[in-house]
Amino acid sequence: MSVTIDNKELRESARLAEYIRRQGCVPGDKLPSIRRLATELGIGPNAVRDALVRAQALGLVRIEPRLGVFVVNPEIAAARAAAAR
Repeated sequence: MSVTIDNKELRESARLAEYIRRQGCVPGDKLPSIRRLATELGIGPNAVRDALVRAQALGLVRIEPRLGVFVVNPEIAAARAAAAR
């Protein structure tokens, strides 16, 4: 089974990475709620959730159910944001 990621998904992931970089997040920082991120990023909550799952798979964030989403490696965010330009 192969998984494909379309350009829209890549753009949404890049927006999340850019947001983390712009905010100057350091490891351990908690990200805002999905609803607030959706508003700030200009994308839907489901797209934010999907981008967070992808970011976790890349080692950028750690999702802890009922606690929130925490930054793990902000350098990845900087590299992703630069690559998206």
